[in-house]
Amino acid sequence: MSRYSKTLSIKEIERPLSNDIEEEVAWLCKCLGFSDEKEDVATDIFKELLTALYEHKGISTKEVKTRRQVTRGAIVYHLNQFMRSGLVVKKGRAYYLRELSLSRTLEEVEEDFLRMIKRMRDIAKDIDDQMTRQE
Repeated sequence: MSRYSKTLSIKEIERPLSNDIEEEVAWLCKCLGFSDEKEDVATDIFKELLTALYEHKGISTKEVKTRRQVTRGAIVYHLNQFMRSGLVVKKGRAYYLRELSLSRTLEEVEEDFLRMIKRMRDIAKDIDDQMTRQE
């Protein structure tokens, strides 16, 4: 994984009642802060990434199909957002989910998050210790 900073927001949103894959993918994208609507460009791109994952291939910006007509620049923007979150990696001209399954990809992102929280707790302890010594 690259060393540039990662940004991911997580929103608590009520899970869809049905087990419809379209609704679940849209829900996941909303929870991860990538979209606000069911028919969002980010959701369409994420679906394309999932389809490519299970076909054992990556996708290029030319291959991405969305319900709304958007520029290639908009597609690149969203793919970069997915990369900054740690969910997607780029190899050559193709974009892939980070791991070989969606659940494993989310596990890796969770592990990244936990590592960062641990580092922050360590720094917080150092700050607490220094502040206590100043009293």
